[in-house]
Amino acid sequence: LLLCMTIIISLAIARSTRKWSEDDCLPTISSDYENICDAYNSMWHFNPRSGECEEFSYGGCGGNNNIYETQADCEKRCKNRRKMSEIQILFESFS
Repeated sequence: LLLCMTIIISLAIARSTRKWSEDDCLPTISSDYENICDAYNSMWHFNPRSGECEEFSYGGCGGNNNIYETQADCEKRCKNRRKMSEIQILFESFS
């Protein structure tokens, strides 16, 4: 029981202190997380194809780190990202 509690607490601390990375502005390979659940909140993500933050309807399940509550949050994290080609997106997603 003590080991389980230690692991749970360690994971919670690691998650809360996770530093932002440029990967937060990239989609994962499996990005079809819309419409899985019924929350349907208006959220924002960085689209590396257009180089812009875009609004989308998020169901609340699945997803990745490229989900922001506001356009300002998205732009703050991703404003310096460049527009990328499909091959660049795939390469960075796997690296």
